[in-house]
Amino acid sequence: MKDKECLENILESVHIIGDRLVLIENNISDMVANTADKTYYPIGIERIKDIFGVFEYEEAGGGRIKIDPIWERQNFVFFKAFERKCYLHKLVAPQFMGMMTEFYAKDMLDLIDFSNGGGVYSPRHKNHNINSNLSKHSWAGVAFDINPHKYPRGSDVKPPQEVIDICAKWGYYSGYYFRVRDPMHQEFFRFPI
Repeated sequence: MKDKECLENILESVHIIGDRLVLIENNISDMVANTADKTYYPIGIERIKDIFGVFEYEEAGGGRIKIDPIWERQNFVFFKAFERKCYLHKLVAPQFMGMMTEFYAKDMLDLIDFSNGGGVYSPRHKNHNINSNLSKHSWAGVAFDINPHKYPRGSDVKPPQEVIDICAKWGYYSGYYFRVRDPMHQEFFRFPI
C-alpha cells in the first residue's frame, strides 16, 4: 500500500509541475549532458539562481541562513516516501522522486542515507563560511549529500558506480569528480530529458 501511495504522489507531482518543466527544458539545451560518453559538468551558482530563483535571506549564525518563508512556501514541496522525508524545490521534485523510485526498484535504498549530517536541504553559505557564496543545498534538492560518514569530503572513497550512474541519469553530478573530492555530494546539472 505504501508503495502504491508513493507512486501516486510522484505521478501527481509530475503532473502538477510537468508543464513548467517542459517550458524550462526548452530553454536549457546548454545544460543537457552527453550521456553517451558521460561528459557531465556542474553548473555555477548564478545559473542555479537563474533556473531556481533568487530569494531574500537573513544570516542565522554559523554560516547558516534563514530563507524568506514566503519564497520557501511558494517554491518547496515536501517529499515523504521510502522512509525518507525532505523538502525539495518544486522544479527538481519530479526528478528527485524518480531517482529515489529507481533506487527503490533496484533494492538500493540502503545505499542512500541522508542521516548523520547528510541531507537535501541545508540553507547556508558554502562550507558554512559567511564570506562564501550560498551553498547549492540552500535550494532544496538542487544538491544533496548521501552517506557522509562513508564518503566524507576530501576522501578518495568512491560511492558505488551504479549510485553515481543513477544520480547522473536523473540529472545529478557526483562531487567525487570535483577537484577537491566530495564523494557524498550530488548536485543538479540538468533536467532529465
